[in-house]
Amino acid sequence: MTELIYVPAALIRERGAKLELARRVISPGLTLSGVVPLVATDGGGLWRMEFEDIQLTEPDHRRAWRAIAGFADGGANKLVVPFADAAHQPWPVVGGEPLTSYGAIPHADGTLFADDSGYQQPVIMAHVVGSAALRATQLTIAVSYGGPLRGGEHFSIDHPTMRHRIYRVVSVEESGGNSLVTIRPPLREAVTDGTRLEFDEPKCVMQPETPDALDIMTDIISVARPSPRFIEAFF
Repeated sequence: MTELIYVPAALIRERGAKLELARRVISPGLTLSGVVPLVATDGGGLWRMEFEDIQLTEPDHRRAWRAIAGFADGGANKLVVPFADAAHQPWPVVGGEPLTSYGAIPHADGTLFADDSGYQQPVIMAHVVGSAALRATQLTIAVSYGGPLRGGEHFSIDHPTMRHRIYRVVSVEESGGNSLVTIRPPLREAVTDGTRLEFDEPKCVMQPETPDALDIMTDIISVARPSPRFIEAFF
């Protein structure tokens, strides 16, 4: 499996974020009925991820960001970038409220690590039912712990070869207690029965959209507010 650098989700504390597929289409021109048909030519498009005003308030935050930018080498190396979309994910409801995190999970004796951090465990448990081929646009999903899928949610799959890839649920049809969903983009790699789906913190292999996309400037009160843009990358 390819070694990758992961951008910590805790580092991305942004004012706004956008995740959309960058598409390429062509048109044969105006038809006799006055319609201009468009035909996709990009195989499903590439994810474009954009963040606005990430708050790097502490020296450690800025050092970590600089280190990640250095590793990226202007886009020559790939990063795994998380996309926080908590407001739209299928969280389970516990006590009338969405359960979005278990917090820091301690050791068996109840203690945490020396820095007061603990183990992490995903909340939403979901997997693929059956198999699906490369470029498939439908999956059957079983959510063993979580809320119902409605469409518009994001999840990612850590594929054996293509590694982390994000998908968007476009439509949902209930099927025998599971959900038959249409996804975009088409599967980047075939999946097998039981493949885990990451809804808590979807992430994707990306590279900076431009060589200077990760550059930061510190203001007079020593806060950096980068607004980086990433584009999906392949090996």
